[in-house]
Amino acid sequence: PPPPPFPGFGGPPPPPPPPFMLEAAAGGPPPPPPFPGFGGPPPPPPPFPGAAGPPPPPPFLGMGGPPPPPQFGAVPRGLPVAAVPAGPKLKRMTIKKVDAGLLQRAPSHVFRATATRRFTTSLADLSRFVEKPAAAMKTTAAKPVAAKKQSNVDIMVTSFYRNHKGLNVTDFLEALSCADTSVVTINQLIDVGNLLTAMAKEDLSNDDELDPLIRGLKKNPALEKIVEGLLVRFDYPDDSKKSTAEIETVRAVVKALQARELLHQVLVYTLDTANVMNTGTYLANQPALSLQSLSDLSLIKSTENAKFTILHQLASKLSADDAIELKAIGETLKQIPKNKSGTTAVERLQSGLDTLKTKLTKLAESLGLAKESAARSAQEIFVKEAQELLQTMQSEAGQLTQDEKDLGLFYLTPLPLEEIGDIMGGFACALAKAHAENTAEADKAKKAAASAAAGGPGGSSKTGGAAGAGQKDLVASLLRGIRTKVKNDSETEGSDSDSDFH
Repeated sequence: PPPPPFPGFGGPPPPPPPPFMLEAAAGGPPPPPPFPGFGGPPPPPPPFPGAAGPPPPPPFLGMGGPPPPPQFGAVPRGLPVAAVPAGPKLKRMTIKKVDAGLLQRAPSHVFRATATRRFTTSLADLSRFVEKPAAAMKTTAAKPVAAKKQSNVDIMVTSFYRNHKGLNVTDFLEALSCADTSVVTINQLIDVGNLLTAMAKEDLSNDDELDPLIRGLKKNPALEKIVEGLLVRFDYPDDSKKSTAEIETVRAVVKALQARELLHQVLVYTLDTANVMNTGTYLANQPALSLQSLSDLSLIKSTENAKFTILHQLASKLSADDAIELKAIGETLKQIPKNKSGTTAVERLQSGLDTLKTKLTKLAESLGLAKESAARSAQEIFVKEAQELLQTMQSEAGQLTQDEKDLGLFYLTPLPLEEIGDIMGGFACALAKAHAENTAEADKAKKAAASAAAGGPGGSSKTGGAAGAGQKDLVASLLRGIRTKVKNDSETEGSDSDSDFH
């Protein structure tokens, strides 16, 4: 049977003794009943250690004995730690502890109620779970890191001498300090620039072990700035030509949009056609049209022929010379390449000119560090001429910026210059193509009419029939004469007539 509950841990209080027993024991009447809600009298305190008491209940399965009863109102905070048994050390079996308060509220839980063990365990049963002693870690001596046989600077110096064989270091350093580009090549400047970058990352305090080239570069710190300036000097002409070509392209587009009267007339003609077709709708009598609407004109097709669009109708009023001019205008307007960087063509042009100005400034500063020489004077003249050309290019770029704003107002659009050119160029080329298709269709119709009038193949006119009969008679007569001639010749020569005739 399960053990009786601990005092104060649930269970009904014992029934009071009969009144006669209370009277006999106390010699008087029984005490009054307790107040409602306050329960019975408090249980007697637990016996002190060493005093006799009820035997403890059997231990829980795998969890040691039950928690001791609280002493003097203390709350138990966990189960006592069992002593580590002597013998081999087993691996730990990870389990989660049960809350102590829950144990107090459930005095008849499964581990206490199941007092009789059906299954038992021992150390012998868990021999497979004996923890093996940790293997001693192998200590291996660290391999010594091989020291670099050659630094980056030494490798680059060796490569420099291999790429530029027969180079006199003294003469090279002198030409470099004078900014003489007639002696120093662009490849030498690139290699020296890389060498200077590597030198800044290494300790080159021992001058006795340095190569003469390294020693000379280290001795004159201004050579680094001179090398940077001369690299700009070699690249500047190509950069300047590129900016000049961009200016010319943008200027050609601006002129085509400004001064081409035919393009303006075609736009007005397109607007008039739209107002006529939109009569009676909310789009009638429009004072202008958006450039974006020009891209959708090819979608307006004829009800009689799907291949005939409103572009063909507009092109029907153009002459051959007008079509040629429109095609040239369209190719000019589409010259500006599209860019995905989000900047306009004029903005990219201004940015390129600012880069040229920065490069010229760097070149001028580097020449100030060079020695006085004829080569330096020649470089200073180049810088002066380049600065004058750059000022002219900047002035033209400023004018193109203003022209872009004016064209946006003229064509009633906030689009940048290259997008205006792309739309108008595509419109002009589409009109030229439509005019060519109209011309081809007209020529085809003329040929069909001429063939019908002349009684072509399958015709039924008398003139055509007589001409065909006369041609047949002429061919038959010629064949008879050839056969007779060949037959007579073969009979005279005594040969096979059939083979000779064939």
